[in-house]
Amino acid sequence: MTNLRRLLVALPLTALPALLAGCPIYGDGGGTRVVDCREDADCPGDLVCDGRGECVDPGDPCTSDDECSAGSICVGGACTPGSRDCRTHGDCVVGAYCETTGNDCTDSSTCTADSECASGFWCDYRDTCVPRGAGECRTTGDCADQEVCIEGLCRPEPDTCQFDRECPPGAACVNNECTPICSGDADCLPGDSCQGTFCRPDTTECTNSASCSTGEHCVDGRCLPDCESGETCATGSTCATDDFCRPDWTPEPFCPATPCQTGRTCLDGVCRTPCTSDENCRMLDSQLPLCRMDTGSGMMLCFSETERMPECRVQADCEAGEDCHDGVCRNM
Repeated sequence: MTNLRRLLVALPLTALPALLAGCPIYGDGGGTRVVDCREDADCPGDLVCDGRGECVDPGDPCTSDDECSAGSICVGGACTPGSRDCRTHGDCVVGAYCETTGNDCTDSSTCTADSECASGFWCDYRDTCVPRGAGECRTTGDCADQEVCIEGLCRPEPDTCQFDRECPPGAACVNNECTPICSGDADCLPGDSCQGTFCRPDTTECTNSASCSTGEHCVDGRCLPDCESGETCATGSTCATDDFCRPDWTPEPFCPATPCQTGRTCLDGVCRTPCTSDENCRMLDSQLPLCRMDTGSGMMLCFSETERMPECRVQADCEAGEDCHDGVCRNM
């Protein structure tokens, strides 16, 4: 806000229309820039929209990177600050994607919707057409039946959690993910923020890797540590298949790694209490008030009401705006 106050004091009246149109203008000693552009038409005068979404003086015209000075590449016919080396799309300027087989930024096209991209490509968080890898997803709607989208990949439902009891201490099962409970962003792992008492992906954290901390890259709008280059993943996160540290969403069985108390039995990773009646269960544990036959073991065991009559298995079972938490649809 301080910069905006300085801007309003110093800005010529002739520049106000561009400001009001949604393009904040500022001076940096090397000329005027207008940020938040998507294409050259958003910029005033002879300025052009660069790979960082800023209106800048056009660079030298070019047809290849060889024609540009060190530290610049040829994008859209003009020399633009940047590099072709990449680990992920966020390492590249807008209008280019990371070709993972060679780790090179490859020219593409900008977009506002998937329909504007060629077959096999979709529009990413930088408004750039990028290849869609096998099994990749942004929502569960991108996946096949009996699959859910978690951390960018379609996962089989049976591999995910449904109830809180399937998750480690301090975590709850929210939309098939074992999700840490939080009171602030400091309680969450890199790439997540505290949203409604749960740590969830912060997909608005970055637009390029230059805005992330050392050792991190901008992946789908999140700053994630690069475990391929040697970064150590924090407790509660794992080095995923793309070699970035992502929060560990997988269920964690309590037993048999941890022995059950005497008189209890380990069933599907949970210590269960044998019973003879509902009253028996309520006396033992008020959270597990139902004495029911478990068809797998043939034993009468104590269960919660939610386990026996779950309202949801996936978020799609709930109304719009609701989450599936511990087998119940909730507004969170």
